[in-house]
Amino acid sequence: MTSGKKNVRHSQHEIAIRPLLNVYEWGTTLVIASRTNTDIMGCGSAIALLRQMGYRVHVMFICDAMYASSDTHNIPLQCLKDLRKYEAKSALSKLGVSEESITFMDIGHASVPSVGQDSFNEIVSRCKQKFKHYFPDTVLIPWRFDQVKDYVAIKRIIHSALQQEACYTNIIEYAQQPWIDESQIREATESDLKLLQLDSKEVLEYKLEALSQYHEEDISLLKDDVITLNALNRESLSYMTHPWEIFLQTEGVA
Repeated sequence: MTSGKKNVRHSQHEIAIRPLLNVYEWGTTLVIASRTNTDIMGCGSAIALLRQMGYRVHVMFICDAMYASSDTHNIPLQCLKDLRKYEAKSALSKLGVSEESITFMDIGHASVPSVGQDSFNEIVSRCKQKFKHYFPDTVLIPWRFDQVKDYVAIKRIIHSALQQEACYTNIIEYAQQPWIDESQIREATESDLKLLQLDSKEVLEYKLEALSQYHEEDISLLKDDVITLNALNRESLSYMTHPWEIFLQTEGVA
């Protein structure tokens, strides 16, 4: 890979990554995802394990289920949004998460407000209401190394909501993408952060089944008002997944 990003499989022996043995101690868990499918990519196995043990898992999607500008090619915007929501609910059902436990905030992926913008406090207030409703023991958020603009804004919104709510919650960060920058992992291990690896072999099939509910957005076609999409095939899914998930353990928010 010339981009400098490698699969953790190729560099894992160089980096001290501790095994995550206490996922069941997370209790009721709220997963915050910037958009659909990043929840499954980043922590789908953890979700499956928690649900197998009977713990409640809720998922909150911040953005409006869009992926990129290519997503809109030849497909009406509302049709695509509805499709992505349907896919998300179908995928999470494969992991044992009910439709009632899923929330779509429907914020435009290019319109996530930053601190100081007019709508920032409004979004923070909406998130606080969800925290009160779900009352999670643990919140999973996109990890700090995802420096894409909407990821950064989302993390600031979530931290502000948790701090204003004045409750203690276990905060775990997860990588939303299957490829991780090796230098970022080294940075984590050289700091006080705990870099953890969850062995997910026993539930990998559930994660693959969940991901198979999504379709490749760059090969979408609209013909005679009928949307035809190619489902992610097994080879693509195997390329995007591996039998572990990586997390950062941070301090709880008081």
